[in-house]
Amino acid sequence: MPGAVTAQTTAVTDSHIQQINGLFAQNGVGGGFVVLDSYGRIELKGQYEDEIQVDRAFSLAQTVVGVKWVSPVTPEDIKVKEWEKRLGVSLQPGCGPEARCWGDGPVGPIRKRYALVGRCREV
Repeated sequence: MPGAVTAQTTAVTDSHIQQINGLFAQNGVGGGFVVLDSYGRIELKGQYEDEIQVDRAFSLAQTVVGVKWVSPVTPEDIKVKEWEKRLGVSLQPGCGPEARCWGDGPVGPIRKRYALVGRCREV
């Protein structure tokens, strides 16, 4: 990444915040910005076009301060969420169970996988 520095191991500073916000502006994340959360980590704020732009913002922030110093919380203000895009396509005329609305090619690799993992304790 142009302008990125190596990951750091000390606390986030105002200089880091300014650098990340500058990278956002240079790399098409104009509506987003970062602030410090209550734990002293970078938190994404602002408005994002879609989840791809959020992923870009996380990556840019992590190039400056490292993964450890970026809060994993997804920002609330995302204009179009991926599930909304997919729902919109599936509700188009002619997209019933018998129709293929997602394209004619084979299914590609799964980009992301999510899991809710927790521990149960014995009572």
